[in-house]
Amino acid sequence: MKNYTNTDLKRIEAEISLLRDNNYYYKNKKKKMFSAIFENLLVLLKALCVMTCIVAFVVITHIIFETFGLDVTTFIDSIVALFKWIFTTLKTLALISVYIIVILIAVDMIFTIIKKIFKRN
Repeated sequence: MKNYTNTDLKRIEAEISLLRDNNYYYKNKKKKMFSAIFENLLVLLKALCVMTCIVAFVVITHIIFETFGLDVTTFIDSIVALFKWIFTTLKTLALISVYIIVILIAVDMIFTIIKKIFKRN
């Protein structure tokens, strides 16, 4: 049986520790990847549910309007106009939030630069 020195034992312990760290890192990376995929699938499922509800609503209202002999096209046009208004409002809000985020990042960068200048002096 081979006698190991303290440096050999420390080197072996360091290699074992490194292998354990790498194994832990890859397990966590795999878990994060699967959770991200699962979250994306949930988002797609929610979008599919919303689209299905919209289509079902339009079909049911179309059937009801046809049954009572009412004008369907004006109703559908008003729904389309409502959705266009909602989407343009959401686009505007998203654009405003992007501008606010850019402004906040710029202000943070300016303060960081000022802090670094005062720390040097």
